[in-house]
Amino acid sequence: MNKKRCCDCGETYNEEFFDLEGKGTSRRRPFCTICHQTRRDKRKSVDRWLEKARWTLTHHMKSLKRTRDELIKIFGWDVRKMAGDCEHAFKYTCDYCGTKFDDMVHGMADITLDIVNIKAAPFYNVNTRWVCNVCNARKKRMSTGEWGRYLQYVTSWKAQQRKLEKNPLLALPMFEWAERR
Repeated sequence: MNKKRCCDCGETYNEEFFDLEGKGTSRRRPFCTICHQTRRDKRKSVDRWLEKARWTLTHHMKSLKRTRDELIKIFGWDVRKMAGDCEHAFKYTCDYCGTKFDDMVHGMADITLDIVNIKAAPFYNVNTRWVCNVCNARKKRMSTGEWGRYLQYVTSWKAQQRKLEKNPLLALPMFEWAERR
């Protein structure tokens, strides 16, 4: 087994204890996995929202098959603005389902950037919105028409739930007349 010395902590480990530099490469990072994780944690703790925005930009760069410069210069994907918008949206609700992000269990992982119309140019703040992970994943599996009908259904269902919270007797069949008044 080949041994390698970590440039951060100075410890010597088996080569497998050093992460690969990227997909499709056999080169290993100069620091061990523990130091690598420590670096990532430190970077995240400085500004978690900025880190979320950077990751989002990188993810969409790959899925849209665009360069970082294209998204930033042509389509206005300013990482600092994205971080502020993401943090602001997280204090409220998903634009699609209306669920509060505070009520979701995965924290920052629950908020994602949706490209509203994937066939149109991905201009930030024009064709994008911060939504919950569940809605974004569900939208990807539906056509535009199906997604529109689904949102109407969710809106109608939530309105019905609010009525039932105010008056639970409406759930009983014999009291349907009370709703008509």
